[in-house]
Amino acid sequence: MTNESPLILIVDDNPENIQFLGNLLVQQQYELGVALNGIEALKFIEHRLPDLILLDIMMPNMGGFEVCKHLKHSSLTNNIPVIFISAKVETEDIIQGLEMGGVDYVKKPFNSAELLLRVKTHLELKFNRETLEKEILKRIDIQKALEKANNELQQLSNLDGLTKIANRRRFDIAIKEEGDRAKRENMPLSLIMCDVDHFKIYNDTYGHQMGDTCLQKIAEVISVACQRPGDIAARYGGEEFAIILPNTDPIGALNIADTINNALTLLNIKHNQSPVAPFVTISMGIATLVTSGEVVIDRFIHRADKALYCAKKRGRNCIVEALHEI
Repeated sequence: MTNESPLILIVDDNPENIQFLGNLLVQQQYELGVALNGIEALKFIEHRLPDLILLDIMMPNMGGFEVCKHLKHSSLTNNIPVIFISAKVETEDIIQGLEMGGVDYVKKPFNSAELLLRVKTHLELKFNRETLEKEILKRIDIQKALEKANNELQQLSNLDGLTKIANRRRFDIAIKEEGDRAKRENMPLSLIMCDVDHFKIYNDTYGHQMGDTCLQKIAEVISVACQRPGDIAARYGGEEFAIILPNTDPIGALNIADTINNALTLLNIKHNQSPVAPFVTISMGIATLVTSGEVVIDRFIHRADKALYCAKKRGRNCIVEALHEI
């Protein structure tokens, strides 16, 4: 039990019984509350919850069984242990008291040692239960915190540390999942592969820190262009990016690519040493998967990558679609 003295409420219409019980319990360092009838008892409990109630059955206005019924109907008081104390010793009365929710039944006149033992036992049971409940709640909180931390860790494991968009690991998982879904639902799936034009020259000219900032800005442009929840923008590796576009046909993919290209042009990241333009540009290759047959993801990615290669061969800063759908 806690270091604080347990509060015991005595409810009895006989002042002599209250005085006797009070003297007995005070000697055991218990704190006392007193009520002469059921109505007083309920008013007392409204202001302060006792740890245990010694409750007489036969009282005017509101008897002990009715008081117990009120207590058991409230979530605030239904766990307070109630020990009935009564001169009614018929078996039916005892059974009724226990069925009403009482934890024990002590007959009058009672034995002081027996009463104290029963009080001590039920207080210990109450505090042990409360301790267990607190421990359970604590463990639930810990479990929730662990789940949250695991989810955050999972999120971090799927993000590229520099650009904060999906990393290659996340891309590899997502492209397979979306390929399976495209086959299952017979819906198109498009993939855009992107490469920053002459990025090595950019790094050599402006330094790697500026290079990192450049990649972050490009990632933001690509991420903004992927407006639907299912779209995934990923850093494929180095200065390469990939965009997975579920349920997107070639025209829709080309619109996304044009949006990215236009936004990057407006961003106007200086690249004076580029043979292509005085600002940073990217080359893009698009492939679209439209099939109800077997899906070969590696071949799908290769088509988009081959289209990207063609864009570079054509002088960069352009968009090339794969020659045919897969």
